[in-house]
Amino acid sequence: MESKPSIKIVDLGLLGNPPILSGYLLINDMGKAALVESGPTSVVDEYLDRALKHVKLEDLEYIFVTHVHLDHSGGAWKLIKENPNIKVIVHEKGARHLIDPRKLVEASKATLGKIYEFWGDPMPLPEKNVIPVGDQFYEKNFGLRVIYTPGHASHSTALYLEGSETLFSGDSAGMLIVGEGGVIWPAAPPPFYIDFFRESLKKLQGLKLKRICFPHYGCSGRPYAVLEEVANTYEYLSELLKAKCKEETGETVFEEIMSDKRFSKLPRSDYFDLFYRINLRGFEGSCV
Repeated sequence: MESKPSIKIVDLGLLGNPPILSGYLLINDMGKAALVESGPTSVVDEYLDRALKHVKLEDLEYIFVTHVHLDHSGGAWKLIKENPNIKVIVHEKGARHLIDPRKLVEASKATLGKIYEFWGDPMPLPEKNVIPVGDQFYEKNFGLRVIYTPGHASHSTALYLEGSETLFSGDSAGMLIVGEGGVIWPAAPPPFYIDFFRESLKKLQGLKLKRICFPHYGCSGRPYAVLEEVANTYEYLSELLKAKCKEETGETVFEEIMSDKRFSKLPRSDYFDLFYRINLRGFEGSCV
């Protein structure tokens, strides 16, 4: 019988109002639990407090990390400190950066700038707590399949909950800010590989889906429409940046994008604007 764990969205409001980050708590029919993403170090206490309203700490078995960027994996060490039996399931191409995060930290500081301070430092995970997996790995107790989706990063994955036909897209399908009916925004920090991204997106579009859930932010019950909008948004911005950046400054191009009717409802703040810019910089020819 297919496992159909319950799904609870864990809003992580610390990093923005409205929030720009969410985790997911899965509880299976045996009462065991898993988290989808750990979040960065700065939100782990909040994340765990909210998760423990639904489960006991000792019943938290796994953290499924879609990729090792710090807003998705950086806080895993704190969760393991609270429960040393937790296992972190991550793609084999990213696993070593959780065990020894020095290169990840160096690259993150260079890419993120001030945003790094909002997310906080990761710490090394004990190797015994890290389970490196390949494409199509299946965890039977939660009915969760890992799907390799390079493009956003070389170690990027999405997670498919087969019993409920729910996709946890990681950053493999951009962002939905903020939740159902929200605005699609790319997740394309450098290095970003748009050809791999396109191939990965087609793989996700080929799944049988009832719902898609984003770490940035929330879920939609219109998965195919959302994925089509994702494809269109990435192509639109890719072409726009290549054309506009030949003639205009990065600040001018950024404000033109933000005033476009399809993006004009995005929340604005110093934090949000930094975050938006970082996620445009991986497109070819971007000057933002």
